[in-house]
Amino acid sequence: MKFSLVKKLLLVIIILTQLTNLVFSQEKIDNSEKNVEALLSKISEYEYGLNRTPLADLSLIVKQKLNGEKSDYDLETKLLDVLKTNASFDGKQFLCRQLSLIGTEKSIEQLIAMLKDCKTSDMARYALEKIKSNNVDIALIDILDNVEPEIKIGIINSLGNRKSEIAVDKLGKLVLDNNSDVAASAASALGKIGSSHSAEVLSQLLNKTKNIIHDVLIDSYLLCADKFLLDENNKAAEEIYSNVLANENSSVQKIAALNGSVLASPNNKSSIILKYLQSDDPQLNQAAAQEVRKLSTENEFEKIITNFNSFNDKTKIQVIYSIKELQNPYFHNLVLANAERGSDDVRIAAIDCLEKLATVDDVQFLANLALGNNSEIDNAARLTLDKISGKEIDKKIINLIVTSPPEIQVELIRSIGERKTQSAFPNIVQTAKSTNQKVRLESYKTLELISDPNQLDKLLIVFLDIENPAELKRMENTLAKVSLKNENENERAEKFLETFDKTNDFEKQMSLLRILGSTGDSRALKHIKASLKNENEDVQKTAIQSLYNWPNIEPIYDLLDIVKTNKNSTLQILALRGFINLVKANGQNENAPVVDLYKTAMEYSKSDNEKIMIISGIGDVQTLEALNFTSPYLNNNSLRPEAEIACINIISKVGWTNPEESLQVIETILKNPTSSEIQKEASRIKNNILSK
Repeated sequence: MKFSLVKKLLLVIIILTQLTNLVFSQEKIDNSEKNVEALLSKISEYEYGLNRTPLADLSLIVKQKLNGEKSDYDLETKLLDVLKTNASFDGKQFLCRQLSLIGTEKSIEQLIAMLKDCKTSDMARYALEKIKSNNVDIALIDILDNVEPEIKIGIINSLGNRKSEIAVDKLGKLVLDNNSDVAASAASALGKIGSSHSAEVLSQLLNKTKNIIHDVLIDSYLLCADKFLLDENNKAAEEIYSNVLANENSSVQKIAALNGSVLASPNNKSSIILKYLQSDDPQLNQAAAQEVRKLSTENEFEKIITNFNSFNDKTKIQVIYSIKELQNPYFHNLVLANAERGSDDVRIAAIDCLEKLATVDDVQFLANLALGNNSEIDNAARLTLDKISGKEIDKKIINLIVTSPPEIQVELIRSIGERKTQSAFPNIVQTAKSTNQKVRLESYKTLELISDPNQLDKLLIVFLDIENPAELKRMENTLAKVSLKNENENERAEKFLETFDKTNDFEKQMSLLRILGSTGDSRALKHIKASLKNENEDVQKTAIQSLYNWPNIEPIYDLLDIVKTNKNSTLQILALRGFINLVKANGQNENAPVVDLYKTAMEYSKSDNEKIMIISGIGDVQTLEALNFTSPYLNNNSLRPEAEIACINIISKVGWTNPEESLQVIETILKNPTSSEIQKEASRIKNNILSK
């Protein structure tokens, strides 16, 4: 089998090779002198939009020449001959692009002549820039004083792009030109050249310029320094960076110089960073704080730690966040000290930083801090306590729960929940039996977060021991949420049904009955349906209420039966509300006769509140039938506001497919809208429908 695969791969390679050779053989163009002249004749008349085949063919001939293919004529001369004629602009532009690939000193004279003409200047410069000869630079420099400013600027840019060392002195003089555009271009070109000589000229010019030109000079000066840095000439780079930092330059330029200075002085970077952390310039403070992330040795760290108190608060905060990025434990004591005392803003930053630097010994400190009387500090401590990672931290929190006073226990238990520390389950089960109510309540909340369905037995033991009604309700919520973690809904009710049969405590039975209503388990539904027929009215009420959140529509007709036949008005109202809830929850269920169910609910509704619930629910149904049911209630003053909202919601979905019916309802709303918002939205939808 392996051999067969190898043979297939070899066959594929052979085929691909043949195809490649075929493509290259097809690309090869006749490069005879006769064919080239024919192509050039067509290119001389070429204008944008015409057939590009001659251009493509000549491009391939140029590539063949670059690949070493010989010919008995000089292709470069052929191209230059066409440039000397009255060839079209687009044709000349194409030929200049080809000369940028194969041009030599032969092309200089013709291209310089074209350079002097504004119409052909740019295309000529494009070709000249690529020709490797000092004679190009000489020719460009020679004509600088004899051309219009626009062309002069182009030549200056080309000299910069060519990194022409011999042009530096001339460019230096042009920086002082009366034409600001020429001056700025010359200053920029010196930066592109980036040589020692251009840096020297830039340095001499700094005191002779101002405003925009001065800014361009500084940018170019920094470019020179950056080039020195790349060339590992750190001393020259640092000299420039220091010069920029020491003088009145923009904050952006100084920040760039600071970044470069740190890179150029690896053995002195901590001193440089410290200097600007203590500066009076807020932006340099911030930039220096960012540079703290580049420190790597304990000696460098120590300089920051020793001088930390000399920084202003904003700088302290920025340094702390850089320390957080470093995540180096050497800073631990500094961060801890600032978390304990200082301004609130600095303390909050330090507390946040402890997320990366805290040790097990800091857990107690953070728990204590969370109990303070400063809400911002408290919240910061809680967040950090919740985010510190590591099993050792988990163990420390668990151990502290046992030995801490109740107020600390509450904070630690809360954190166990946020951290989802499942290993703490036995410990939280124990704290759920605490003599302190706050500890118990926090334990119930945390058990909801860390428990899994396999632990329901132990949770139910806790549940059965609860006597306080409020606590029972909280634990009821925990049990319901934990059961829902079981993906198989028909396994969710078993433990609750067993416990229901074992206990004689009525309140706990009712609590279990409510829990069963959230499970979706078929056995739970059977039990609830039986409870609907119980002689005890309280049991019936609880059973009805337990179905309010049933996950599907199955029990809806049981509720409807109560609405229709039960003589107890309280039970009727409860059942109707449950019926409406289930219809609303299944509003998008294509298999449910939702509108018919809403009609039935409306038939038995006695109060406006119930009718408003129905209208609100049907507003989510995206059918014409739902619109036809809802729109008549626009004529009922008590129900109109809710009916307007419902109709607009429905029309926003079905208006495009049912424009006539929708527009009729919109017009009814616009005749007497109950609010400006309704009027605005109805008008918008009307305009959208009409525009379609």
